[in-house]
Amino acid sequence: MNLYMLLHQDHEKAKSLFAQLEATGEDEQDRRERLFSTLFRELNLHAEAEERYFYSRLKTNDETRETTLDSLGDHKEMKRLLAQMEATDAGTPEWTAKCRLLRNDCEEHIAREEAELFPKARRVIEDEEAAGIAEDIQSYKEEQAEIEIF
Repeated sequence: MNLYMLLHQDHEKAKSLFAQLEATGEDEQDRRERLFSTLFRELNLHAEAEERYFYSRLKTNDETRETTLDSLGDHKEMKRLLAQMEATDAGTPEWTAKCRLLRNDCEEHIAREEAELFPKARRVIEDEEAAGIAEDIQSYKEEQAEIEIF
């Protein structure tokens, strides 16, 4: 699988989960909690894999360092918001507001990453290496899925 398509698919999955979450009302707490659990897992898994295998390669290159560091900052903020949401009752206006903020932050991050970082990364990372990174990310995600089963 193409590295950039793999990451794009994760981005699309997150957007879909956000859309489903936003379509729920505060009176649908059980559904919100199930969707949020999935979103929480997907975003953390994506961020960890991206940081470990993609960003680690890019943050050492002059052309991609600044954009990569910005993306790492985005991930840190995302994780902070996810933790706050996890600690907040999903049936409250406060949770709804945090969810909206997280969605906006994630969508801005995705747009910036796909428009700025991906093109720069393509210039820095050869196709063969990108394929290896994609394989590493897929393997990591599969390992984590197996761990969750047990």
